[in-house]
Amino acid sequence: MELDPEVHAHAPKVGHRAIDLALTLSVLALSVGSIIIAIQNEANMQRLVTANSWPYIETIHGNEKNGQAIIHFDVRNAGIGPATLEKLVVRYNGQTVRSGRELLQRCCAIGGSLDAIRRVSINMVENRVLPAREEITFLAVSKSDVSTDMWERLDVERLKVDMDACYSSVFGEHWTTSLRNPRPVRVKSCDALPGSAYEGNLADVSP
Repeated sequence: MELDPEVHAHAPKVGHRAIDLALTLSVLALSVGSIIIAIQNEANMQRLVTANSWPYIETIHGNEKNGQAIIHFDVRNAGIGPATLEKLVVRYNGQTVRSGRELLQRCCAIGGSLDAIRRVSINMVENRVLPAREEITFLAVSKSDVSTDMWERLDVERLKVDMDACYSSVFGEHWTTSLRNPRPVRVKSCDALPGSAYEGNLADVSP
């Protein structure tokens, strides 16, 4: 049984040493160029995928929501990719507060009491995944649920509240943003965000 001779690919030879060398170098250059282009295309594709999955968490507060008089504190994913909110730090007058009750107690208690507040709405936010364009209100007080004095005081004092958020993308990248400095800052992990995390404990919020 005869086997076909093994065939190897070589650059074409024309019998002239200089031309053969030039052809060999051309084939090598084309191969190297193809590899470089493939690497660049892969990097560009990765950047495109990352850009199309980029989250951006912003923190906001206000005194109106859905046409109703509600003082609210929110986190919103204004990006185009999902985000995991790993840590939220809330400060009043520069001091960290760990719950809605502590915030209301410091800013607005009348005679040390929160009896003027009949109801508070909260949501847990730590380690929540926010799809693009989703918003979570983590603390809200409706005007109909408080006394007039308490409402007016809270509406003024909310301007002294700052919020810092640290969040991650689906690729494990981390950023921090704040109410007063909304430009995202890239960090290695959410350990880079100082301050105690806001817990929003249900039992702790009820007046």
